[in-house]
Amino acid sequence: MRQVTKPRRARQGGNTILEMALGMTVFLMCLFGAMEFGRAVFVYNSLAYLSHQGARWAMVRGSASPTPATATTVNSYVQGIANGMAPGGITVTTVWTPSTAPGSTVKVTTAFNFDFIAPYMPGDMTLRSSSTMTILQ
Repeated sequence: MRQVTKPRRARQGGNTILEMALGMTVFLMCLFGAMEFGRAVFVYNSLAYLSHQGARWAMVRGSASPTPATATTVNSYVQGIANGMAPGGITVTTVWTPSTAPGSTVKVTTAFNFDFIAPYMPGDMTLRSSSTMTILQ
């Protein structure tokens, strides 16, 4: 007597679901990782732009200017032009070397605490950028 068995295709029905679940998990982890990396690059580029613009703004407002720049005014300017980041989440540090006189240098450093959205990524990291320029007036 011959034993009746199910066709091979019917016996492997659960394999497709398992392979799909494992494959989609890896695919989605790579996709969300790429999206998080893109967000981090966007924030870093924004910080580089903000530090450059802050240093540029401060370099034309030295001690010989009618309205000299201070750390507070540079911070207000940078916070005012920041787009796409949490308001007030940017830390701005301004240092004049040796003074605010023309010929000296101004260095503006911006920092932002970047939080990842994807659950498998590390908690957060601080991104920084700085720009140094010579004071003109």
